Amino acid sequence: MSKAYQVVTEQGLLIPSALCASAQLGDEVVLEIEPGRIAIRPARILGEEAHRRALRYVLMNVGDALSVSAPQLQGQGAEALWSVSVRRTATRELCGELRLSAESGEVVAWLPLVPEVPAKSACD
Repeated sequence: MSKAYQVVTEQGLLIPSALCASAQLGDEVVLEIEPGRIAIRPARILGEEAHRRALRYVLMNVGDALSVSAPQLQGQGAEALWSVSVRRTATRELCGELRLSAESGEVVAWLPLVPEVPAKSACD
């Protein structure tokens, strides 16, 4: 763990960009404030983390013959979501969409496509 000592001036506290970069905070942060402590964390999980979480969810809950696309960020602020398309690996047929909270990375919704003819598949 790195430490940096800074002086709080009339302008406030300046955190050098090199420190922010080494902490991998991204472009937007959330400040969590409580007496005697200020925590700084990324405002949202990165796309790579969203992809990893989506893949794990799909493998554990939907099926193993599926693949997930690169996550697409939708919305802003607390309403932002990562949207991930889920496809059958063999045919590339779209099975549905997985949505994750951009802030926490938790799965918000699994939206399977309803097949035209009811059939058991890897997406069920």
